[in-house]
Amino acid sequence: MSELVEFCKKRMTNLKEQMDKYELDLVYLINNSRGGLLFKRIAETSSGNSIIIPREGDSLLFVYSVDYISTNEESWLNVKQIKDREKARKQICEYANNFLEADSKVGVQVNSLTKDDYEFFGCVC
Repeated sequence: MSELVEFCKKRMTNLKEQMDKYELDLVYLINNSRGGLLFKRIAETSSGNSIIIPREGDSLLFVYSVDYISTNEESWLNVKQIKDREKARKQICEYANNFLEADSKVGVQVNSLTKDDYEFFGCVC
């Protein structure tokens, strides 16, 4: 296993420890304009739309079709192709909801949310 993969797995372990400490059930990482490098530190790829990281369960990296093959080869995380760009938020939300209860706590990079994201996730999830 490469040093970079080991580094990414260590960062994921550290993140999960912080999730336990702050009682977060799920973290939603969004790949925004500066997120590529941040993504690479946890997923070993700068490609992708977002990562859903449940405290219990498998993390999933969501990507558009143009990046699917290369991301699947690069990342150590499970990769899921976004089926429809217009319904990306819904697809991501459906996966996240598998790990959430009514009183669950979710960590999100608030500065990465667009107005549309905020309205969608505020009303739907």
